Amino acid sequence: MIGLSKTFPTLDCSQCILTPKMVAVHNHPGIIMITQTEVAEVAGSPGDYKITLKHSPRYVDIKKCISCGACAKKCPTGAIFLPFAQAVPQAYMIDMSKCKNCGACVKICPRDAVNLEAKEETSTVSVGAVAIATGFEPIDPSFIEEYNYPAPNLLTAVEFEEMLSAKSKTGMRLQKADGSFPNRVAFVLCAGSRDFTGKGRKHCSKVCCIYSQKQAQLVKKMKADAEAWIFYIDMRSAGRRFEEFYHHTQEKGVNYVRGKVAEIIPKQDGTLMVQYEDTNLGRKGREIFDMVVLCPALIPSAGTKDLADKLGVPLGEDGFIEEMLVKLDPVNTLTQAAFAAGCALGPKDIHDSVTEGISAAHKVSQFLGKVMILIPPEKPMILECNGCGDCVKACPYNALSLESGKAVLSPLACTGCGICVPACPIKGIEIRNFTRNQLKAQLKAMLGEAPGVVVFIDPYAYAAADIAGVNRKQYSSLIRFVSVPSIHILDADVVNAAFEYGATGVMLVEGTTDEKLTSRSDDLYKRLKKDTRKHKKPLRYSHIETAQYEKMTDLLNVFATQAGAKAEKRSRKEKGEETPEEKV
Repeated sequence: MIGLSKTFPTLDCSQCILTPKMVAVHNHPGIIMITQTEVAEVAGSPGDYKITLKHSPRYVDIKKCISCGACAKKCPTGAIFLPFAQAVPQAYMIDMSKCKNCGACVKICPRDAVNLEAKEETSTVSVGAVAIATGFEPIDPSFIEEYNYPAPNLLTAVEFEEMLSAKSKTGMRLQKADGSFPNRVAFVLCAGSRDFTGKGRKHCSKVCCIYSQKQAQLVKKMKADAEAWIFYIDMRSAGRRFEEFYHHTQEKGVNYVRGKVAEIIPKQDGTLMVQYEDTNLGRKGREIFDMVVLCPALIPSAGTKDLADKLGVPLGEDGFIEEMLVKLDPVNTLTQAAFAAGCALGPKDIHDSVTEGISAAHKVSQFLGKVMILIPPEKPMILECNGCGDCVKACPYNALSLESGKAVLSPLACTGCGICVPACPIKGIEIRNFTRNQLKAQLKAMLGEAPGVVVFIDPYAYAAADIAGVNRKQYSSLIRFVSVPSIHILDADVVNAAFEYGATGVMLVEGTTDEKLTSRSDDLYKRLKKDTRKHKKPLRYSHIETAQYEKMTDLLNVFATQAGAKAEKRSRKEKGEETPEEKV
């Protein structure tokens, strides 16, 4: 936010809003602000993390620097600089790629704050919880060949914004490569987003529609007779006062063209030809502009995946942090003491980012304020271990580790998914309350009186079955539900037992959206299919989320019918009777 010129929809100065907050954080006795630092390693478990930090040298001691600027004036290459006028901490730093090691800055510094020999350092901190706010970065639009980026006067929205910000090299003045003001500016939305061709990103970047209109308004404010054009697929102004902002931009005389830009062609004179399709008018067109601004897809920042992996936090298909429940637990992750906020969870505006930041801070405070952390009992019990480490490799949440040649569980990091159970080659791991013997006893009891179709079902899919009942949806009376914390606790031992006790068919129903589990479901199904084929009875897998209760009843009924028909056919053959097909 600090790098923006103005913020929508009020067009307030971003630095005027944020700088007082930055200073307050820096001066707060309960907050330690560390710059030029990244997380190198995470050890321990939720509630007791040991985090190793890697500090990149800035070559200027922030405790000694008084920000007098004498060093910057003396530096012949401009290597020493203040990040921006309102930077916190208010201290200079050196870009060593530009530095010639002449030592001029060292000699002139009145506080002896410059150290050109500074090295990278590490430190370790103990924390109970983590809030992930790694933000976003714009995608590099150079992969869109037809846009010919980069080229003179062809910018991204971030580059446009930097030109107008307080740290601008142009003095907060919009200008072309030759220094003149652009009289015709085009904004191309969805440059690499909402792209299902496989080249770009599928998701909408959410803020492009509004910030492009803000930038168009700034162009008109700087020069009233300048032309601003916005090329868009759909104008999405979903936010408080956003629709009014949209209409206000129209009143300023900004031109809107609904349609995709086919090509941007740089010309010899520095102008750019934009070829486009206007879907409202049903025609193709071309226009010459002095400047074209691409609004690129917003993607997770480079450090998001690395940090998520270290914390054992799953990512979504789009690469952003995966929420525990997008509606009910939007800032919780599947790791108990790790929370996320802002654009680490996906593209969003400042208002929503601040709201999530407050929520995540509150969640952290709640977690740290607990006298006792309640852990569900359905966790792995390591009954026997030969130190092979297969369970450690299998666990997608880094909840297992080898210590002194034995597997050790971190209960807070563990989600109870049970992937470790079938991974153990000596069957030394069981899930408490869902051991193999307990599941077999349940199967024997429910199939003892009459055969049926066994459905192993996780809590998310079980909720769908409950909703189906509430909505008076009916499924076959042959269905026998066996609730499990996750279908991944199952192995051939349990599924074979179901068939042996009289199941006419077995179905695995999964409702979780956690990709760390669902990505392994196909392999689980294939493995169980192979290991239980001797029974010659149907085994099926289906993914049914909680809201898909109608799909649930349909699938159960179809499978029960198919399994029943196969069982009847098999029974007739065993008795030497003709099947209906043979009679025909």
